[in-house]
Amino acid sequence: MDDKINKVLKDFHLCNEKARSYFDALEYKPNQPLSSDIRKSLLLYNKWRTKSDIALNEYNSSLIKFNLTNCPGL
Repeated sequence: MDDKINKVLKDFHLCNEKARSYFDALEYKPNQPLSSDIRKSLLLYNKWRTKSDIALNEYNSSLIKFNLTNCPGL
């Protein structure tokens, strides 16, 4: 596969992992004080989720173009 396609897929996984880290930010831990900024966590989660979605769309588009140019029978 093309290096550009692999880079976009890697970016997707990175952004997805970042989004998940903010989604779990409000997890309760016993015997530890609960302090959170819900608005900040949601904004950061949405930021990374959006970047993840953009990377996934770009990956799918690149993969389709790659297949159309390298598999003329499709």
